[in-house]
Amino acid sequence: MRKADHGVWPAALTMRILLKDDFLSAPVQHFYALKANYEDNFGGTQQYYCAGNELPGYFTASSKQDGNGAGAFWAQVTFSPAPTYQFFLDNPFTPNTIEYQSVTEAYKRVLSDVGANVPSLDDRDKRIIKGTHSGTTTYTGSGLESWPATTRPSWDKDSSGDGVPDWWDGSTGGTGYTRYLNFLAKPHVFVNTGASVSIALTDLASGFKNPTFTASVSSGSVSVSGSTATYKAGSSAAIATMTADIKDNEGSTWTRIVGIVVLGSGT
Repeated sequence: MRKADHGVWPAALTMRILLKDDFLSAPVQHFYALKANYEDNFGGTQQYYCAGNELPGYFTASSKQDGNGAGAFWAQVTFSPAPTYQFFLDNPFTPNTIEYQSVTEAYKRVLSDVGANVPSLDDRDKRIIKGTHSGTTTYTGSGLESWPATTRPSWDKDSSGDGVPDWWDGSTGGTGYTRYLNFLAKPHVFVNTGASVSIALTDLASGFKNPTFTASVSSGSVSVSGSTATYKAGSSAAIATMTADIKDNEGSTWTRIVGIVVLGSGT
């Protein structure tokens, strides 16, 4: 993913830009990640640090990225005499305090957590992700899959009218509006006490190549067979979490969290 660290300070007239680990996907019209334009001889510097960026078929994350016009970056100077300082630096401006993923790792994670994917991916998102992988399209214009039928379960209600459903601020032990919103923002499933629910782990790892999975849970029990996790609820209502560890055949790893609502008999 693109990490930008830039600023302009009028007193020093200095601009510094970091472009790191950016993945550009075809089709594109320009086959570089950045063109640095130098249009006038202002009194400071305009410098860049670029590394780890990729455009399939043109340059990879390991290609030399020094702004010489042969790879990912180049400088266009439209005045004379040209600046004499170095445009593209060999090292970052400041110590790296941000957790970066390589362009390949970031690409996999984005494809694994993209679209309207909560509580789970629908067929449209699965098609778009598949097309991104293969570089193909299925539809043109406004065509898409049929709108699925949706129903609201009888237990999914808000008796108090406070904006939080009964299953969260009731017997399950869920507390707080902020925690409720955070829960909704993650993949999640519902299951009755003593019952089981299947979780499609491939939906959590759409960007990974031939992934394998392991899983653990905060309460209840879980087993994994291939790409399916089966969660068995305990005898009490609860808000549980499943931790799914992903590893693919290229050595990429990631951990996803799935929320689990165990509904009591009175819900």
